[in-house]
Amino acid sequence: MVAGASVLEMASRRSGVPAITTEHRSISYGQLAARIARAPMAPVAAQTRRGEVTAISLSDPIAVVTAVLAVELAGGIPLVCDSRWSAEHATALVAELGMGNETLSPEFAFVSFTSGSTGRPRAVVRSRRSWVDSFGPLADLLGLSADDNLLVPGPLVSSLSMFGVLHGLWAGCRVLVPASGGDAALCRLLADATVVHATPTAFRRILDLIDGGAEHRVRVALIGGAALSSVDRIRAADHGIQQVLSYYGASELSFVAIDLDGLGFRAFPGVELRIVAQDDPDLGRVDVRSPYLSGGYLGGAIGPFERDVEGWATVGDLATVPDPAGEQTLELRGRGDGAILTAGATVVPEDVELVLRTLPGIREAVVFGLPHPRLGAMVCAAVETTDDVGSAERAHWQRVCREHLTAAQSPRRWFATATLPRTASGKPARAQTIGAVIRDELRRLG
Repeated sequence: MVAGASVLEMASRRSGVPAITTEHRSISYGQLAARIARAPMAPVAAQTRRGEVTAISLSDPIAVVTAVLAVELAGGIPLVCDSRWSAEHATALVAELGMGNETLSPEFAFVSFTSGSTGRPRAVVRSRRSWVDSFGPLADLLGLSADDNLLVPGPLVSSLSMFGVLHGLWAGCRVLVPASGGDAALCRLLADATVVHATPTAFRRILDLIDGGAEHRVRVALIGGAALSSVDRIRAADHGIQQVLSYYGASELSFVAIDLDGLGFRAFPGVELRIVAQDDPDLGRVDVRSPYLSGGYLGGAIGPFERDVEGWATVGDLATVPDPAGEQTLELRGRGDGAILTAGATVVPEDVELVLRTLPGIREAVVFGLPHPRLGAMVCAAVETTDDVGSAERAHWQRVCREHLTAAQSPRRWFATATLPRTASGKPARAQTIGAVIRDELRRLG
């Protein structure tokens, strides 16, 4: 079913029930259906032509969702832009993607930006079915029902967040979306939330607020976008959150694998996985075959997404080659093109970042390589920390790194900042962080 049509159908049964709520206002299913059914009421949808991409650049979450559903119902293909972008940046990016110069196949219904954590974001085009077909299996895993209040704290330019909103509306939930980025707005919505769909960064922020006394009714959390530490799982359990599900996926692949209990990733329902051997005998490339795959990049952009004639697709992510006699879980080791080759060893940044995030005083970390005449690349870490971090703290960090990391993995150079650059989805922006280091914008430690 078309996503917009499913909201119209839901409105016939739940007309007066709140559909989307921000900290400022709420709109019912009946009101939302009336708005999206009258596309001319939404200026962006009124200009929609069937099969063409329509850019949506609005700040109010209710207006964004209304426009997305109206465009999609009218046969267009909505693309949510970051409301923080300047008009010049948005115009240049849209022109670069070639929007308006091609009419896409009728099977395509959505376009979303990749996270942009490693460089300039690309636009990924997908069919309705690639998202809608995963709604049912995911709802079953979450125990999601129309009685739930689903909190989606991330910006709607993120495909993770937009998927979460559409999934909640499909299920008949009351979807909670902050209109501002402040803690007060998030606390107000958190008090009503029973389910959360967020990135690890956003979830850690929620846990911090609960630590500080914020009220909540969350029973289950769905976390995607990066690895979730065991520490955060324990914190969630301590606050009465009954279950935390973590999933691995990508904008290009959608859902790939899910960890239901912290014991490891297994294939998401309907997904086939294989690990393809690479040069390193212990690491392999993750290939996926599923009904949830995207249709590739808009405008002929070049990126890591590849798909063969048999339907197997990859974005170059790496995983440990499983022991045939052991537990068949997917142990992810990061993106192949982000690996650091140093002194003959291959270092996966995500392995190091998981350790650094457990260190006292470090809120977030980005690990990367800088050219080195002898080593090939030198492992460096940029950490988000306070201004008053001293030599004692740094010495403790180094001791922990020596205990939990190999010599090749341990950062040789450290940089600090109060706030790391972020992507629109809230993840640390790797390319921007490296650029800031090169421009001497981050403080060198030691």
